[in-house]
Amino acid sequence: MTGPFWDWDPAGGPVGTNNGDGTFTFTLSPAPTADMEYLLVLDGVQEDMVASGTASSNWSCTPVTDYFTYANRKWLTDRSTSVNWFSLWKL
Repeated sequence: MTGPFWDWDPAGGPVGTNNGDGTFTFTLSPAPTADMEYLLVLDGVQEDMVASGTASSNWSCTPVTDYFTYANRKWLTDRSTSVNWFSLWKL
């Protein structure tokens, strides 16, 4: 995971733990105190949500976007968990 919380360093954020059922768990420590933008990283490659949103015309999982140069997910601090549906694993 990466985002401004980690200066967009692809290796800066937490590593997801494979739950064995197609889902991953990320532990944020320290937990963010404000909503934050983020993207997922697989094998050092940051996901490209602009390409995904453009191909599908579905921008619902990337509420922070200009639709051309960036599209970021958003972690909401008013929830204890965040659920993502994504095709990152098809890179």
